[in-house]
Amino acid sequence: IDQALLVGKVLLVGKALLVDQALLGKALLIDRALLVDRALLIDQALLVDQALLVGKALLIDQALLYRVGKRRSRLYTRQLPKMCRR
Repeated sequence: IDQALLVGKVLLVGKALLVDQALLGKALLIDRALLVDRALLIDQALLVDQALLVGKALLIDQALLYRVGKRRSRLYTRQLPKMCRR
């Protein structure tokens, strides 16, 4: 853990995100738009339906877009900042 984090709530500390004891690493910048039970909105670009990979950063390169077609997947991946793709 690179920076201070709070357990149980979403805390933005630099580039770190902790969601219910699940550190996603320095890859995500969330703008107060986390729906834990339904979807994760990252930079208004990536929509993830019930998909948080714990321990390792979210696989944004492969765009875990559920209920969304491949075309959109590629489109959204291009819109993500380079930092978020790691």
